[in-house]
Formats: sequence, structure tokens, C-alpha cells
Amino acid sequence: LRGVPFVLTYIWNAASAVDLIERHGCTFTFAATPFLADLADQPGLEQRDLRRLRAFVSSGAPIPPAIVAAAQARLHTTVVTCWGMSECLSVTATPLSGHKVLESDGCVLPGEEVRIVDTDGREAARGAPTSTSLSERELDYLGKKGRLTVVLRGIGALPAEDRPKVGAVAN
Repeated sequence: LRGVPFVLTYIWNAASAVDLIERHGCTFTFAATPFLADLADQPGLEQRDLRRLRAFVSSGAPIPPAIVAAAQARLHTTVVTCWGMSECLSVTATPLSGHKVLESDGCVLPGEEVRIVDTDGREAARGAPTSTSLSERELDYLGKKGRLTVVLRGIGALPAEDRPKVGAVAN
């Protein structure tokens, strides 16, 4: 990206991140839920000019509603959630409107296809709880990333909070 600043931190420090966001006018960040919680919990945010921060995209863990509410109220930014894994990166995201951030892991991103299927390959009903083990259910990732079912099947059990959610209503 030519002409667009790219701001990185060497070690996470929420106070330093607030300084960097304000000083450089950062508009977007992508980080795990604990970083969003740290940032939204910083004292003195009301006196800081963070209005250019338009979106905080988070992945890696579900975002508790209290953290979303704090971020929206204190940072005045849109919170977006994604779902993916190291093996396939993010394959879903909630809209930039912030709509559905508390109820879904979002829509399938362009160039991706995501299905939650049972061991017989039948698509699970939308809104149905996912299995406690990837050996009982497999996630099919198709599209530009290729089929990763075999890899994902070998990962083992995922705790309930780490399993993907496919909403009953389209995002």
C-alpha cells in the first residue's frame, strides 16, 4: 500500500496503542479480543481524539457483549468479528455496520465457502449447536484456500466458546 501509514507495536501496551492511534490517525486495527478489552478499558479515553478509528476487527475468541458495549461507547468505533483458524485465516466477518456482532461470526468472505457439516457430509441446520468435537463434525473450507477438512479433523475437541456459529438469519 503506497501512501498509507502502517503502524505496528513491538510489544502490546494499551496506553501506547492509544497514543499511536491518536498520533497517526489510525482508522483500522485487527487484533484478538483481549487487546480490544485493554484498549476500551484505558483511562482518559474521553480526552483523546480517536475519532478516526473506524473499525476494530477481532478474531481468535468470542467477544463478550460487555467488551463490545465498552468499545462502542468508549472508543466510538465499530467492532467487527471474524472466524477462522491459523490454517485458513479469516473466512467470515460481520458487516462494518456492526450489525450481528453479538450473534454471529458473520458472512462468508468473498472467494470463500464455509459449511458446517456432520460426519456424513450433510449441512447442519443454521442456528443448530455445533458438535463438541471436530471428530464428530467437520468444517469444510472450500474455495481459494482449498479443502482443509483433513487438517481440521485432526485438531481435536474445541471448547464451546471457540466453535463457529452460523446464524439462523442471514447477516
